[in-house]
Amino acid sequence: MDDPFNGKCIIKCNKIIGRHLVANKDIQAGETILKEEPIIVSPLWHSEPRCANCYRETSTICKTCTIFPLCSQCSSHDQFDCTFIKNQELPVNFLVENFAVFAPLKALLYLENETTQNHHTFLEMECHTEERKRELIWESYKRTVVEPLLKHLKEAFRRTPVNEEFIQKICGIFDVNAFEIRGPDGIDCLRAIYPSAALMAHSCIANTLVSVDDSFQIKIYATRLIRKDELIHYNYTNPLLGTAERRKQLALGKYFVCECKRCADPTELGTHMSSIACLNCKKLVSPSETEQWSCANCSSTVLAHDVKELLKEMDTEIRDAAGDLRLMEMLLMRYLPRLNPSHYIIIDLKQNIASILRDICMDPMSKPGRKVLERKIQLCDDIIPVLTVVEPGISRLVAIALYEKFIPMLELARREYETAEIGDVLYLDRLYVVESILRTAIEMLLYEQVQSAEGRLLKKALREMGSLRKTISYIQNKIRNE
Repeated sequence: MDDPFNGKCIIKCNKIIGRHLVANKDIQAGETILKEEPIIVSPLWHSEPRCANCYRETSTICKTCTIFPLCSQCSSHDQFDCTFIKNQELPVNFLVENFAVFAPLKALLYLENETTQNHHTFLEMECHTEERKRELIWESYKRTVVEPLLKHLKEAFRRTPVNEEFIQKICGIFDVNAFEIRGPDGIDCLRAIYPSAALMAHSCIANTLVSVDDSFQIKIYATRLIRKDELIHYNYTNPLLGTAERRKQLALGKYFVCECKRCADPTELGTHMSSIACLNCKKLVSPSETEQWSCANCSSTVLAHDVKELLKEMDTEIRDAAGDLRLMEMLLMRYLPRLNPSHYIIIDLKQNIASILRDICMDPMSKPGRKVLERKIQLCDDIIPVLTVVEPGISRLVAIALYEKFIPMLELARREYETAEIGDVLYLDRLYVVESILRTAIEMLLYEQVQSAEGRLLKKALREMGSLRKTISYIQNKIRNE
């Protein structure tokens, strides 16, 4: 079989992290490590019915097999799947009423199809069956996936043993290995299996990024120099969560406790994304694995349980305030005295506020006031230093934040120039600053898949760079001629 990594990395295995990838040579920042097509794509378990061909939401089904959802814009879906299911005596609404079976059913069809390859690769993927048997997820899948499949399709497949253990194994393979990817509507509503990409180990400070294009091809590229024999890893979780939340997600979904350098550091590499303010002396109190957190300055203590409940309450309030700019700003003012300014709850709240302001700034029918523009810039300035630590090197998060800072900075400079608040020289200086910000964002977005949301953002940024440089050239000539 061809080497999907082109000699850049090799597969190794140990008892701690199982199979994983190690660099077989020095890999430069931005260098592509892998491009891979998915072997199976499926909507998320809890998703509304989606078209089996394009994955848009739909309420109609295929007229041929009368089982798989198929939207009005698509005339067919996978021929083998359609023909196979057509020959089974299934209730018309079987998949619509039991949509959680979509992914396992697609996997069973993939394994049944003699024209598909590397079945053993899929079946060798980690599934943590023994651990899952002791959890509620086992009973949940038994009710929503196993029982419907065994009731209607137990005798349908010839190449695989369709029993409870095997179906649960497939569910485990998806939960442990699948990548959540965007659907055609731009939201993370799909899961895809990429056997080679799934070999990457995890780190909360990863050395790769993953980019998925509109046809679901995945690209993995290095975010910094990766030395020969160094582990290849990416971040399985949201880097903007605190350590306790990241570890909780990894333990529940991936069945391990992360011991990376960020998780091992109570200050989270100096970001203090989980630290709170001491009620007594106002200094920062970093998390502890004991039941009490202790202030290093005044020795005051706070119960870990109380912190957990406080953060839970704050998270609920933020979700309840979604879309309400005034209420979110009020919550921010209330939370800041209690949490570190770069606490993950504060960062989440600031990102929510920045998102609302972004929509205002980018609305062609809106002309945001000076305070809105300045507030947007300030929020970006607050967030970017944290992003550069938790996603070092080439960073999609930093690139997007820089682009969102560029927009109000340029607009503010233009307005001040047009109203004669600043002259040619100062305006040119301001243009140089925003050009530098936009250039850095572009340099980080260059490695994204062309046909992806980030690839389209890159095209837009390049157009704006061209326009900006024309303005700079015009002002330069004007100054020379004065």
